[in-house]
Order: sequence, then C-alpha cells, then structure tokens
Amino acid sequence: LSYRELSTMTEGRPVDRYNALAPMLGMESLSPPIANLGQLRLSSDKQTKTARSHVRDVVRVLAQSPDERAVAAVQALRGRWDLPKVRALVTGTEPVAAERDRVLGALTQLPYPDLDGAGAAAENLRAAVGRIELLKGSDAERANKLADVLETAVGIHEHHGDTDCPICGRANALDTKRIELIRPEIHRLRAEARDVAEARKELEESRRKARSAIGPVPEVLETVKGVDLEIDLTGLRTAWKAWVDTPTSDLDVAGHLESGCLDLIEATETVRSTARELQQRLADEWRPLADKLTELLPVASEGQKAERLWPHVKKAEAWLKQCEAAIRDKRFEDVNAQVKEVWETLAVGSNVTLEDVRLRAKSVEMNVTVDGDRSVALGVMSQGELHALALSLFIPRVKFEESPFGFAVLDDPVQAMDPVRVDGLARVLHDLAKTHQLVVFSHDDRLPGDDSAASDSRLDTRSNTSTEVTGGTEEVP
Repeated sequence: LSYRELSTMTEGRPVDRYNALAPMLGMESLSPPIANLGQLRLSSDKQTKTARSHVRDVVRVLAQSPDERAVAAVQALRGRWDLPKVRALVTGTEPVAAERDRVLGALTQLPYPDLDGAGAAAENLRAAVGRIELLKGSDAERANKLADVLETAVGIHEHHGDTDCPICGRANALDTKRIELIRPEIHRLRAEARDVAEARKELEESRRKARSAIGPVPEVLETVKGVDLEIDLTGLRTAWKAWVDTPTSDLDVAGHLESGCLDLIEATETVRSTARELQQRLADEWRPLADKLTELLPVASEGQKAERLWPHVKKAEAWLKQCEAAIRDKRFEDVNAQVKEVWETLAVGSNVTLEDVRLRAKSVEMNVTVDGDRSVALGVMSQGELHALALSLFIPRVKFEESPFGFAVLDDPVQAMDPVRVDGLARVLHDLAKTHQLVVFSHDDRLPGDDSAASDSRLDTRSNTSTEVTGGTEEVP
C-alpha cells in the first residue's frame, strides 16, 4: 500500500475504492459479459438511430417527387418500415409500379396495320369480287347451281329412300335407278363449274386476308384504363374503333383498307412517341431515387434487426447486473465484517462509527454515523480517520485467502494519525503479522516505540527512516 494509494482509496474517485476491494470477490468472470451486453446495447441503439436518420433523409428527398413509386416508398417508410415493398419498388416487382411499366412498355410497342399489306389485301379483294362478277350468268355458274340441286336430291334419297320428285312431283321419280344416273351428272357439272368454285374460294381467302389486315384492337388499350398515365389515348381509341368497324360490302371493305389505315398509323405513332418520352422521363427521375433506396435498404434492414434485438439485450444486461449485485453482496459480507472490525480497532475513541460498507456498481458506499447521526463518511472525517478508513479497506484484501501474496508493504500509514490511531494500527499489524510478513516504511517513530500497545509483536527498527514489522520466523533483510 503506497502512500499515494492510501490517499487515493479515500480521496480519489469512487471507482478507485471499488477497484481496491472488488478483486477479492472473484467477480471477473461476470464483468466481460456485462460489458459485452452493454456494448451490444449501445451498438444496437446506435444502429437503430443511424437507420432512422438515414430513412428520414431519404423520405425528405422522396417526398419532393410526384412519381407514384416515390409516393409508395414514402408510405412504406412511415411507421413500421415495409422494406420488402421498398425492395420491390427498387427492383420493379411492386405490382402497381410493375403494371405501369408494363403498360408503358406495351404502348411504346403498339402494333398498327401494315400499310402495304392493307393495300395488297384491298387489291386482292377487288380482284376476287371482279372474277365472281365475270362468272355471273355463265354456263359454269349454271352448272354449279344445277350440281347443287342434284346433290340435294341425292341427299334426300339417302335419308328417305325412293320418293316423289321434289321438283316435278312425279310419283317415285326419285328412285335408286334415277340416283345412279344423277351421280355421274353431278361429277360432270362440278368439273364444268370448277372456275366458279375457285373464284368463290379465292373470294373467301381475300376476305380472310382483309380481316387479318385489320386485326384486333390492342389489348393494352383496354387494360390501361386502370393505370394512371399522362397520355391521352382518346384519339387512338377512336381511330381503332373506326378501323375495326368495317363495311358489309366487299368493295367497301377494300376502300376502307386503303383510306382508314393512314389515320390509324398516325394516331399510333403519336401515342408511341409520347409513351417513350414519358418512360424515359420517369426512368431519369426515378433512377437517383432508386439508388438512394438501394443504399438505404441494408442500413434500414440492420436497423430493424438492432431495434428488435435492443430490448432483449437490455433485459439480459439488467438481469446479469442483478445477478452480479446479488453475488457481490453475498461474497462481500465477510469482507464487510473484516472492514468494520479493522475500523473499530483503528477508530478507538472516534465519534465516527462505520455502520456499513457496500459495493455498488463501480463504487463503494460507506455509511457512517457521527455521534449517532447518519452522515456521509468522507465529509466528516479527519485526515487520520480517512487514512484509518483506507487501511480498513486494504487489510482485508491482504488477508484474503485467495491472495497469492504472503506479505504486505505499507508506505507511511501512520501519517496524520493521532497516538490512539497509531496504537490501533499497531494492534492491527500485530494480528496481521501472525499470518503475513509485513514491511512498513515510515518517518514516524511512534509505531515501533516501546510504549506501544503492540510492543510484543516483534517490531524491529533497522534505521531512523524505516520500520519493519515482521511476522513468522523470518526477518526482512
């Protein structure tokens, strides 16, 4: 016990007194986990605050954008953060934003009729109609119609057997013999009417190609109704309605293909261009916001984890501190008794009574009474009493059974002590010398004096500047 430590134990910081006593209790194994939990709690709190600050900064930027994705992101970052929704907005998988992107992409690729194809379909339709007109009233047309009548008669016989002729009314005129004569005639007439059949087939194919050239109304013009876009589709919808409402006459359809296609192409190109411009503008506006959200996501995610972890860490830390306090109080009971015992020996005649000593978190609480009135120890004690109190805290540490040292070295412990206190110190050292080897340095000659109450404790003065108090059978050389 150096003189500096002697003073520090009473006049220094509370933690110095704590450090003087705590090593005796073997509490070291609890300190690291408590410190770790404290660091984890502070780290979790810091992560949470950092994340919240980052979110606030990003929300302020997002709030200035009219983009509905930014609006959705702000909503997702209010209250309890919906990070999956934010991530979906960044990656383009959020339903509302994804639907708008899909619609815009579809509008930039809107189909429209092929002008050359529509013109070719119109020409082919007119040609097919003209060929049919040329064959009207021809032998081929007459043969084709007659073949139709005969095929009808064959069909009646196949279903009803021999029967009256449906045309002339003769009884049993439509019999098996007559049918056998009719079949070759049908083949002859069909061969003669082949030109009419081919012309009709060509007309049907021309009609089909005309319908294909017109095509259906693009589906996106219907689905876009549920999406908020800055594009006016009224003109395009009107053009498509006029385009698909085709006339009934084949020749009118041909004229419609040639006259209506240009209007539809022009309306489609206008919407395409507008959609591309909007798509590019939105992408340019959203890209920096998406970058900020991308940077935010890992920070916010860690902040959420830290926020969930914090109460558990705090609870664990508090519980472990309670355990530490309970174990510390139990283990300190014996030390406390020794401190008070030494004090009673050193403070003979003092009006200060040390009622109790308690170890708190990084401090030592000493309750004293002065003439029976409770007071604060350090505020009412003389310098000698303070040194006596420091020795009362030091001696139990020396006597601690698990201490690896069998000796104690004290530097000028009697300074500022009155004779009564010196006498008490001699008694304490006398008892300590029975189990430990002691070395005491002092300029004061009262401690080894023959009139000391501890004169039977083998006090050996080696010089006028140092005193050795030895115990056991050896003397300090």
